[in-house]
Amino acid sequence: MGWTELNRRKLRWLVPRTSAPSDAPLRAAIEMVPADAAIVDLGAGGRRINGRTFTVDGNATTRPDLVSDLHSVPLEDARFDCAVCTGTLEHVADPGAVGRELVRLLKPGGIAYIDVPFMQGFHADPDDFRRWTLHGLRRFCEGIGLDVVQSGVHIGPGSALSWVASEYVRILLGGLLGKAASVVVRWLLLPVLFIDEWVARLPEAVRIACGVYVVARKRGGVLPATEV
Repeated sequence: MGWTELNRRKLRWLVPRTSAPSDAPLRAAIEMVPADAAIVDLGAGGRRINGRTFTVDGNATTRPDLVSDLHSVPLEDARFDCAVCTGTLEHVADPGAVGRELVRLLKPGGIAYIDVPFMQGFHADPDDFRRWTLHGLRRFCEGIGLDVVQSGVHIGPGSALSWVASEYVRILLGGLLGKAASVVVRWLLLPVLFIDEWVARLPEAVRIACGVYVVARKRGGVLPATEV
């Protein structure tokens, strides 16, 4: 029985998740803008952060406010106070073009939150092209016109361990046996996910983090005195 069939039968709870993302960095970024700030979420994937969020996605089935190719979004310049892009840049053909669109949509001084995968398995949506280190993500953001305010790990090393180990046994054994072994490994490693948010805050976590993030400000505004 595959994952799709488990979902259809509402038995997906039998298979533990392989990662434990923290939404604390995203919440902190949202808190940096006024309560009435306009927010755009590029690659929202069906999520709506709050009632002020304008969602954009290339997949119409996620029911975004705007169905659009993220490389060229038909919205006016400097419309939003905050722009969010989570777990999306690995799936697009040209992340630089998408990043420049994100910056274009921001007002000068506006806040951007971007997170990307580092130590993650392949996950097509509809495809999967690349990974970033934290240093690479920071340089990427600086190159598209953002000044980094804060950066770090939002999915810790335990998630990377669980994801890679469960995929390894699935590939090694293959077929139904491999899928069953993958589930067993997920259950065995579930305890590491419970402490992953704490581990993600350790200085060396960035070396094998599952996912990394940046909070940045569009150039042209005042950079707050926040430690990077």
